[in-house]
Amino acid sequence: MRTLMELVLVGALLAAVSSGCVERKMFIRSDPLGAPVWVDEKPVLQSELSEQKAPFGTKPAPGAKTLMATTPIEYPFKHYGIRRVRVGPIRDESDKVVYLAAEREVEIAPPWYQKYPIDFFVEVLWPWTLVDAHEIEIQLTRPSPPSAQSEEERAEAVVKEAEEFRQQALQPTPEEKQ
Repeated sequence: MRTLMELVLVGALLAAVSSGCVERKMFIRSDPLGAPVWVDEKPVLQSELSEQKAPFGTKPAPGAKTLMATTPIEYPFKHYGIRRVRVGPIRDESDKVVYLAAEREVEIAPPWYQKYPIDFFVEVLWPWTLVDAHEIEIQLTRPSPPSAQSEEERAEAVVKEAEEFRQQALQPTPEEKQ
């Protein structure tokens, strides 16, 4: 009976002590701020970021409007490796592009305490929370101004190029000439 009590006591002590955790985060910033963000070809939505802080099992109300998250954001992740991060474009009130989109592939390498076999002890037995933070800064550029060529001149150039292409397409091939 005494050994059973000791076993239960040790188990309870281990359960209390083994509340270890590693929080993995990417801090994504852009210059200028306020650009929409995609990670691994998926848009980051504000509702997804707020769900991370919501109690387990709760979700936004059905039909609630989800908006794209804009920089700067704190993006939680679960797996290490190469991640594709895209920010932008930034548009003004008239939906004109003010800053072009920029994309980077970022390799997120695990720290020493997240490599086998140490990761087991950190994830399960370590009593405190460790934060593994990675900062990603992406510079956005303005679109180049339109050339001095007027729209009419550009349209005429396109028509001329199309006519030249049509003339070449209508000429017989060397096999047809024989």
